[in-house]
Amino acid sequence: MTLKMRFFQTYGVQEYYVYDPEENTLDIWRRADGQLIGINAPAECMSPLLGIRLVRSPEQLTLYHPDGNPFTSYPEECDRANQEQSRAEKLAAKLRELGVDPDTLD
Repeated sequence: MTLKMRFFQTYGVQEYYVYDPEENTLDIWRRADGQLIGINAPAECMSPLLGIRLVRSPEQLTLYHPDGNPFTSYPEECDRANQEQSRAEKLAAKLRELGVDPDTLD
C-alpha cells in the first residue's frame, strides 16, 4: 500500500479511496496543494471528481452512480452476464432453425 501511495503521489492522482469490507472502514485521500491529504470519511460522501456517492451503513459500503442508481455487485453482474449468455444462445439456436448461421453474421 505504501508503494501504491507513493506512485499516486508522484503521478498526480486526485482521489484515492481504500475500503476494507471486513472492518467496514473507508479511508479517503484527496489532492490539495500538490499532495494527497487524508480526510475524515463520513458515513456519506461524494467524489468531487467522479460524482459517485459513497454511503457506508453499519454493514457495507454502497456506491451510487451520478444518476443516483446503485452500482451492481459482482454476483449481480455475473448473474446478468449468465442471463445474457443464455439469451444469446437461445437466439442463435432460433437463427439456426431458420437456416441462418449466427457465426457468419457481422
